[in-house]
Amino acid sequence: MPPTDLDLDRMRNEMLGYLREAGLPVFYGLGGPDEENFTFWDTRAYPDWRQFVDVAKESGSRLLVFSSSALDEADLDMALERLDEATIDADEGRQFQERIAGLRRKEGQAAWVRIAYEHEGRWFAYERIAPWYDEFRDMMEEINSYLPDVEEDEDNGPGFYSPN
Repeated sequence: MPPTDLDLDRMRNEMLGYLREAGLPVFYGLGGPDEENFTFWDTRAYPDWRQFVDVAKESGSRLLVFSSSALDEADLDMALERLDEATIDADEGRQFQERIAGLRRKEGQAAWVRIAYEHEGRWFAYERIAPWYDEFRDMMEEINSYLPDVEEDEDNGPGFYSPN
């Protein structure tokens, strides 16, 4: 399946249905994409998540952890807030605003999904991230690079912006 055709909402629903039908208990976990401490399944060579579930079952796993998240309005509003705080020229700021506005059509769509299991002290995960969400995360890193440095202030705590 080409990356542009990746429908994580459909995949999420299929995964949960399959796991229920297989009689595997599902723990709904929190987290974020690309977390450390996982050995990730090679989704390029083996894109079918059912193969991953089969390996989990064959290894004796009786519990799978399911995590996912959708892009929401708060994510995009936060991007705009950070952009307002950024030290950036007007043209580049408008380009970021346009990119953020273009992502509004993705609100509510699954940004990433992950199923994982533990075996002999190691965590294994199948994870897919929507290409547009990778672009959003890259854009946020770029915007953050334009933010003023944050210093700790004894009276005010973290978050004090230094004009120096």
